[in-house]
Amino acid sequence: MTASARPYRTALAVFALFAVYAVLRYHVFKGEPWKRFPLWTLNKVAAMTSVTLFAMALVHGVRRRNAGAVASAAALGRLGFSLALGHTIASLLLLGPRENPKFFEADGGATLSTSAALAAGLCAFLFFRQLGLGSGESQQPGTRRGWVRLALLGTLVHCAGLGWYVWLEPSAWPGGLLPLTLIGAAIALGGCLASYPSRAAAKADAAATSVGAGKAG
Repeated sequence: MTASARPYRTALAVFALFAVYAVLRYHVFKGEPWKRFPLWTLNKVAAMTSVTLFAMALVHGVRRRNAGAVASAAALGRLGFSLALGHTIASLLLLGPRENPKFFEADGGATLSTSAALAAGLCAFLFFRQLGLGSGESQQPGTRRGWVRLALLGTLVHCAGLGWYVWLEPSAWPGGLLPLTLIGAAIALGGCLASYPSRAAAKADAAATSVGAGKAG
């Protein structure tokens, strides 16, 4: 497998894994009609794949810290952004009390948690857009990583706002399978925590930065 093809194969494997999980949870155990699969189910799969790729890109770029890892992380980020864009468009098409009744009040207005979740999701998408399209390349690596972490934390809030009420009822989980929103929140938080380098690695990075600055001066 070439380095250039690896991110695409990784994305495909992650997408396939979540697709199988979503089919089992929603269509096999919960009994959702198959007519919802092309847009409703695959939209969830795209969202989960997107946050996973961004978390992988963040951790991979920090832990490996070499040119190949940076290029691979950038490719994962671009793929993650493409899926996030698709998720955003599909969600707008599905947004409404008919498709997602639990997100809305009896009068048709969005609940407070839904509104907060959508706002957090929008902020995360805007951060991912800047970084996924490479417009933050002029920033220092530490600054870029900080923006990605903020975007992932926004994703965590997005997932929590949409699924917290399901998290509290494990007995109602179809087939005992975890809600995708809970998995997404865990991936976002785990990616943020795992992306912080060890103390020794941080000192090495700081020393390398100082040497580079000294040579430049």
